[in-house]
Amino acid sequence: MSLFSLIQKGGVINYVLVALLFLASVIVLERILFFIITSYNRKHITMEGTQLNKRSQAKQIMNQYHISKYLPQKQYNASLDKANALLIDKMEQGLWILSCIMTIAPSLGLLGTVTGLIKAFQQMANAGASVDIGQLSGGIWEAMLTTAFGLVVAIPSLVCLRIFKKIITDRTLDMQIAILTLEESNATE
Repeated sequence: MSLFSLIQKGGVINYVLVALLFLASVIVLERILFFIITSYNRKHITMEGTQLNKRSQAKQIMNQYHISKYLPQKQYNASLDKANALLIDKMEQGLWILSCIMTIAPSLGLLGTVTGLIKAFQQMANAGASVDIGQLSGGIWEAMLTTAFGLVVAIPSLVCLRIFKKIITDRTLDMQIAILTLEESNATE
């Protein structure tokens, strides 16, 4: 049986799940590309970022430090906090959609299963005493497809979301280390 025929057998909800899978895939690919473009070697953070990728968040926060370091303390803190918040927001772009997909997909799968079972039992009730077990089990089998598709969408979305959150946590820490390193070197001068 082909994938397309399995999707068709699951009904309308499977089409919604396929659309969510496509959307999740686009978001994941975009975030992978973003994190590759902004990648850097963590060892170079303590060397004032001279060898960091200019697109990396650590390099950008270091540049903001150099712009802000002569401001009064209150403005300096506000400037770095704003830059930090904007960089974190940029890293988290689209992840809320991925989180929603991860949460909604299993529920949609379960909804498809329940509606499929309702149809199967309705056919059984309409058939009366002449229930065909093959037809009933076929209806239940088709209903279970939506649960499987819901999990196929949710599980990879969850894994990718957790990986992206870990990358963001590491990069946020690196941004803080970069600023502390610059502040320490400025204090010793």
